[in-house]
Amino acid sequence: MVEVGDHCRYLVKMRKNIRTLGYKAYKAEHFSTRLFTVRDKTKSLPVRYYVNKKWRDRDEIMIVTGTDELTDRLLADREY
Repeated sequence: MVEVGDHCRYLVKMRKNIRTLGYKAYKAEHFSTRLFTVRDKTKSLPVRYYVNKKWRDRDEIMIVTGTDELTDRLLADREY
């Protein structure tokens, strides 16, 4: 269950591009590197979440419980 105030990453690449031949899960380039906070959610169904100045569906966000120093360092060193 996603609540207001939770930290998350959002989907950067479009869903249709994830399914292409060039997609590799180990590259982890389909979600944002920065953490964002869920600012608001709708009361109507389907529930949408306000993250990084846009309303997003549940399948577009990934809830993150926390990060450690190693994870932050690996994300900073990643080459795009």
